[in-house]
Amino acid sequence: MMTITPQPAQPQEWINHLGGSPVTAFGVGQRSPVIMGHFSYPERPHEFIAPPVGSHYLSVTLAGSLFVERKLDGKKVQGDFRPGTCLLMPANSSNAWRWSEPTEEFQLFIDPDFLCGIARREGIGEGMLDDSFAFVDETIWHFAQMMQSEARNTPLAEGLWVESCARLLAVHLLRHYSVRSDVPRRLGGLTGHQLSKLQSFAQERLHEPLTLEDLSAVLDLSPFHFARQFKKETGKSPHRWLVDLRIARARMLLTNTAMTVFEIATSVGFQSQSRFGVVFKAHTGMTPMAYRQRHFL
Repeated sequence: MMTITPQPAQPQEWINHLGGSPVTAFGVGQRSPVIMGHFSYPERPHEFIAPPVGSHYLSVTLAGSLFVERKLDGKKVQGDFRPGTCLLMPANSSNAWRWSEPTEEFQLFIDPDFLCGIARREGIGEGMLDDSFAFVDETIWHFAQMMQSEARNTPLAEGLWVESCARLLAVHLLRHYSVRSDVPRRLGGLTGHQLSKLQSFAQERLHEPLTLEDLSAVLDLSPFHFARQFKKETGKSPHRWLVDLRIARARMLLTNTAMTVFEIATSVGFQSQSRFGVVFKAHTGMTPMAYRQRHFL
């Protein structure tokens, strides 16, 4: 029997299929290469199949704490999503989903031809994005926060304004998440699957005092071999990477919850509020309270 491949859906059709409703959205209903905005979704606890979407898709969780399971071209991944957690899905991928709680998402849909044009002009690969799931990227998070703030406070122009903003983020995606045929993977380095598995493990246990042995055991490697390969692949030591994750989570909690600084410190794995304050200021240049006052949504 012949298998019929479903036609790729337009972004708005795909959003409707997932049960989304716009809070603020730009480019919807126009023949725009870019659609982005803030969308709310009800919980979807049972797996459902969505049609492929004809655009590259980026989502950043804005509110909620939920478990997400996704099948992409038959491959299943799972992870916990909190404010600031991202996922990236290449265009025209078959996809199935379920998630545990209602959620608020910043979403960006980019037409593949538009992205290829940016890649050619900037000299960044061939304009193909890689699949990434349950990752934290502070540049993307700050962009989503900025767009959310602008949508609340100013009447936003459409068209060229939307494309200009999206172009900046597209360059970032191409530099960090593109399939680069001109940059071969370093021999002996960790694979993308291993890094994704490691990140999911760490994100679920940031409240714990994780050790090098804990991290290396996830990938069934010796601590020495793991630390060397991790540094080769990411440019960071495992300790620095873990501290970065803790501070990224703390930033999100400071700007999106009413938790006390002490509660946030312990929830991201610091044994004392004073130690948390020292490390946080070293990363951001501000105390936790000063950061909250400047960025609280």
